[in-house]
Amino acid sequence: MNDNRHEISSTPLLIARDIRVEFGELVAVSGVGFALSGGQVLGLIGPNGAGKTTLLRVLSGLQVPTSGHVTVLGYDVLGKADDVRREVGFAPDSPPAYDELTVEEFLMFIARAYGLPWDLTAERLDYWLEQTWLTDRRDYKISKLSRGMKQRVTIARTLIPN
Repeated sequence: MNDNRHEISSTPLLIARDIRVEFGELVAVSGVGFALSGGQVLGLIGPNGAGKTTLLRVLSGLQVPTSGHVTVLGYDVLGKADDVRREVGFAPDSPPAYDELTVEEFLMFIARAYGLPWDLTAERLDYWLEQTWLTDRRDYKISKLSRGMKQRVTIARTLIPN
């Protein structure tokens, strides 16, 4: 692909500092901090109710933390949440999808929602369909796919915006 905006480097792509989220008396996240650079992977492991989803919501600008600070690609998630959301992809365990759309229609919809130009959309669609082994399923309705294939669609959906 020609878009090299996020080449692997030692410069952190995401920085979280002392994140805390409270819901009344409930402390959902407390004292979380880390930095991630290109090529690194972070896993969040814990029981239901441990604050994993809440932390992901903070990192993507969907949840305002009680305290702490997050930057993604240099954007402050509180001040530039729209810019952050254009750059961040999220793949939930149970993927929400539009069952009556084909795989290609769904991925085109996502690309357009991220504001990708048509030429880049076509290039990325072909690339990610190939990388997720879905090229031969591009014309299948999502409702006809197995759970595993739907999860592949979700991965492609997450990677389309790059």
